Parts: sequence; structure tokens; C-alpha cells
Amino acid sequence: MVRIPMLALGVVLMLGLAACGPGLKAPVPPDGGKVVVSVVFDYGITEDTEAEKAKQLTQVGDYFAADLKKRFDKNGYVIETLEAADQFTPGPNKFLLTVKVLSYNPGAKGARVAGALLGGYAGMAMANAAEARLAASYRLTGESGKLAGGELNEGSGSSDWPAAVQKVSLLILKGSAKAIQGVYKKK
Repeated sequence: MVRIPMLALGVVLMLGLAACGPGLKAPVPPDGGKVVVSVVFDYGITEDTEAEKAKQLTQVGDYFAADLKKRFDKNGYVIETLEAADQFTPGPNKFLLTVKVLSYNPGAKGARVAGALLGGYAGMAMANAAEARLAASYRLTGESGKLAGGELNEGSGSSDWPAAVQKVSLLILKGSAKAIQGVYKKK
């Protein structure tokens, strides 16, 4: 009697693993080389950006760039950081990823505390409105042109701005990995 539930659990686990596909790992190109992703970051700082906001955007941008690089490295991609897109040299197994910070809101701790004190739906709305948020856009191109891209706007649910950055990094990795894997499935 115990064998049937264990067998059912085994089947469910196997189906779950099969449905997940290759995940985020870098595909192995037909020539056996490595997939190279060149990344260009735009922190969203302009001449009009106030000094304090520029400082925040630089801190967030540096963390964002390091986190994204770490995630791609961990999944077997070779990462290069470029200053500008025109430095990219197209070629087999090479992709250009441009990432731009559209907006960053560090949140307001006082509003989160007030939301907690207020309680209920109004308190939850106030607390959520005060969460740290990062909005970014990304575009992945390869030899054949644009492969993936989009705009992301993620909140951390708290004042934890690194959590918002990590959510956006993970979503960019997922979108890029899926597109790159699609290129190699066609070959």
C-alpha cells in the first residue's frame, strides 16, 4: 500500500523535472565553445540627475551589474562588460545584452512603519507603496538581431533594495537564457 503513493510521487517528480527543460544553464554550442554575453549597463544618470539620486543610482547600478554577472557566471556563460554597445564585435556564440535602469525608488521606512501600525488593507497598501522598487529595461541581440527584451518593474516587498535588484537580475537572466537556448535548439 505504501508503494503506490511512492510510485505516484516518483512519477510526479520525474514529470516536474522533465517539464522544467534546460533551466538557466548556458547551452553548449555545436562547435563546443562557450556562449559569450557582452553586457552594457546604463545606470540612468543624466546631467539633470541630482547628486544624491546619482549616488543612489551608482550604488544600485554597481550592485546590479555585479549581481547579473554573478548569475550569468554561475550558469556557465562567459560575461564581458563593455562601456558602449559599439564596442561589441558580433560573431558566433556571441550576444549583446544592454541593460538600462529606468527608475529606482529606495522606499520609505517611515511609511512602512506607519502601514504596520495602521494595519488592515489600508496599512498593507501604505506599506507596499513604500517598498524599494527597481525598473529596468533589457535587450538581448545576437547575429540575427533582437532575441529578447522587455521592461521590468519589481519591488522588494520591503526596504531591502538588494532584493529588488536581485529579482530584476533573475528575470533578465531567465529571459536571456530562454532566448539563447532557443537559438541553439534551432541549429
